[in-house]
Amino acid sequence: MTSQRGRRSPSRANVDSKGDTHYPANAGYAYDWAGTWPGGSGTDAVAPLLLRPVDAANGATASTASVETGEADGTLYAVVTTSAVAPTAAQVKLGQDDSSVAATFAGNQVVTATGVQTIAPAPSGLTTATAYTTHFMHEDSDNNQSAVVSASGLTTA
Repeated sequence: MTSQRGRRSPSRANVDSKGDTHYPANAGYAYDWAGTWPGGSGTDAVAPLLLRPVDAANGATASTASVETGEADGTLYAVVTTSAVAPTAAQVKLGQDDSSVAATFAGNQVVTATGVQTIAPAPSGLTTATAYTTHFMHEDSDNNQSAVVSASGLTTA
């Protein structure tokens, strides 16, 4: 079938009087709610989105850290470093700072729900009276990595 605009249209498409093509639901042309193309490979090509990174001192040698994610699977990685410069996603996953040196604290946890993720166990082993920044990265089960986001920073007591 050829549409009124001269382009070949799929056989299950409807062309209206203006020449616009409309695809019926579940015809294999629309993205479904599960995040897969019907009849396709089922892989997710969208990286998780991280928002609202927060860190705060918790005494002289520990801190708290959290971030909000919009995807409910995969692994959340966090590093606490003395550098405010964000490491790459690969460096965060390896527990490193932006110079590829081991971060003061590195942790990861499974993500099973969207929303605020609080790092547990809380970052510890920090040095007193030292400035730190927490950096986060979320990798979903299809290996899509979020951009690294950094909290505003903290100074231990």
